[in-house]
Amino acid sequence: MKNVFFIHWEPEECEQFAAQISKWGYNVISESGQQAEACRRVNEMQPDCVVISLRKYVSGGREVGRFIGTNRATKDIPIIYMDGPRDTRRDRIAEILPDAKFSAIQDLEATLQELLG
Repeated sequence: MKNVFFIHWEPEECEQFAAQISKWGYNVISESGQQAEACRRVNEMQPDCVVISLRKYVSGGREVGRFIGTNRATKDIPIIYMDGPRDTRRDRIAEILPDAKFSAIQDLEATLQELLG
């Protein structure tokens, strides 16, 4: 079973999304708070994929992704950004992390399947 690390900034919503991803057959580890804690845990756990929600805190999600995507120990872990605005902030993320994927929640299962098999 593949491990997915899910990051969302509201604890209640984080639990709901993590439960949904788990129903799709993935082992889900989640973080719903601090950027530094999310980065530390991803570095420690080395999941197969990281899903970062952009629903509430775009700049926090961008910074966590930048850390994961540029850190020597985690740079090869695929990143999927979930939801969020379709504006220049997404363009800024793509400049920093050109391999990152973007997915709406309704397409996330297919995106994970495509990425992880």
